[in-house]
Amino acid sequence: MTKMQIIAKAVLTFIGLSAIVNLCQNLRTLISTTQAQDTSMFRIILFLPVFIISLIPIAYFLIFKNDWLVYKMAGSGENLNPERETLWLVVSLKLVAILYGLMLLLASIPTILNIIVLPLHIRPLVNEIFTYKTFPKSLNFTPSQWSYMIYNFLQAILAAYLLYGWPQFIRFQLNIQKTKSLPNQKQYIEGIEK
Repeated sequence: MTKMQIIAKAVLTFIGLSAIVNLCQNLRTLISTTQAQDTSMFRIILFLPVFIISLIPIAYFLIFKNDWLVYKMAGSGENLNPERETLWLVVSLKLVAILYGLMLLLASIPTILNIIVLPLHIRPLVNEIFTYKTFPKSLNFTPSQWSYMIYNFLQAILAAYLLYGWPQFIRFQLNIQKTKSLPNQKQYIEGIEK
């Protein structure tokens, strides 16, 4: 791979990540508007297969198997040696992970703060449950509130994982590159031996 192809791979991965997060945010918004308008769950039932059908190709073609699009975007050029290619790929994907992780972290700060102060709020709620034998009204959430909380919690987890450096995905991409370059290295070694 060339440097431009590696940068194109990183950009496509970034676009795929942001598309998945935005699609999940649209699902969250659909759930909250359905609840607010007191319409039937029919809209969600219709939209969920569309959501899954669009999520799978986005993840597959923009994040995992984006080489065909990378070659169309960046074209051909002088390939890097395997060590430099590995270094460029790791650095570019970690840069994408940290950049998008920071963007998600910025949006997740209220959720993280709520998780941090949660132990301060649990004791009065437990006291209310056992003292008055009633469930606290502050814990009665609507489905739209649940969808926002679940989305924000998962967004905070994704931000932490991306800031950690996205190790499994980078290892997966490196294994793909090694298996692709292995036949080329065998041909190169065979050509030298002849």
